[in-house]
Amino acid sequence: MTTGRRYGGTEALAAGLVDEAVAETDVVPRAVERVRALAGKDSGTLGTIKQRMFRDVLHTLTEGDLGL
Repeated sequence: MTTGRRYGGTEALAAGLVDEAVAETDVVPRAVERVRALAGKDSGTLGTIKQRMFRDVLHTLTEGDLGL
């Protein structure tokens, strides 16, 4: 966002910015397929997992400790 550089799907995948790249026509069907596996999961548990996975990022965003 800060550089304004645009990435195509293949470039974003190669740079590690996304987990998967598909054709534009396949985006919605693939997204639905991926999320279907999570549909029955407890949202509180998923939220806790994400909070723990991204603890450092959340801390920086909420506490404002950007180290600048």
